[in-house]
Amino acid sequence: MSSDRYRPKIGGHPHSSQPRRALRHLGRRAKMRAMTERRHHPIWREYLEALLVAGLFLGFTNTFVLKTFYIPSGSMEDTLQVGDHLIVNRYIYGLDGSRPVPLLPSREPRRADVVVFRSPQDPGIDLVKRLIGLPGDRVEMREKRLFVNGEEVHDETFAVHKDPRYIRSRDDLAQVVVPPGRYYFLGDNRD
Repeated sequence: MSSDRYRPKIGGHPHSSQPRRALRHLGRRAKMRAMTERRHHPIWREYLEALLVAGLFLGFTNTFVLKTFYIPSGSMEDTLQVGDHLIVNRYIYGLDGSRPVPLLPSREPRRADVVVFRSPQDPGIDLVKRLIGLPGDRVEMREKRLFVNGEEVHDETFAVHKDPRYIRSRDDLAQVVVPPGRYYFLGDNRD
């Protein structure tokens, strides 16, 4: 005996696909009705929803991935001008500069990186400087020339000396040994 005998008949022959096609067709029709009978909201509500979504996205990325900074001083001229804005990858060096973040590209700090960091004297102020010395390095300035570990650094591509005069208190720096876990930074505008 065939099991088709006991199948309830919706219409058509038991071996035909006519009942299924009809049900499928009703499903499409119901979907179309639902799409066309959608409630319309006022235009201001749609703009408000779009602004809220954009605000949430920007808030998340600004808090956890990227950060925007404003250049308040001329210490990085001519590389960065007063009033410039930067977008900074917050985790390129890891969460606190020591541990990489999984799934995000990260690396160790390198000499000549432009870095944004909090001022040690006033943590409410962000500073933008160039990384000159790594932990253990000996940094020295002699007559406007930079030396790291006894070798002259050829920093002409980014360092600027606008004042041709030699002023010892400004243009000479006694040798400094960078402590472990610390870095040494200088602005590109050395005058």
